[in-house]
Amino acid sequence: MKAFEIADKDSSTSAINLNPDYDYADGVQRLKGQTASQGLAVTLRNISAPNQIGDLITELSKVNDIQIGALEFDVTNKTAAERQARAAAVTDARNKANQYARLSNRALGKVKAVTDENR
Repeated sequence: MKAFEIADKDSSTSAINLNPDYDYADGVQRLKGQTASQGLAVTLRNISAPNQIGDLITELSKVNDIQIGALEFDVTNKTAAERQARAAAVTDARNKANQYARLSNRALGKVKAVTDENR
């Protein structure tokens, strides 16, 4: 993480799990030890290199016995993307409504309501 200049404030443990690890030889359950797993949350800021995320994942995968189970991507300022998505959603809804009207030999009326379920 330090090689990628990720500040300490931008990484944190999100979960720690400890589970017993058993051996079932000869049909008998014997405790071998514990298996530990840790969730890690990392915030990448100012991504400039095209492969920065892939390179980070590649380096993390070199850690012995590490398993990368899930990735979540997000952006801090969603305003422009949300505006673009709303415009696309309205266009898509209008196109579908026009198609339904044509297929049912009806005229498309005025919009009566718009509901945003994401907020």
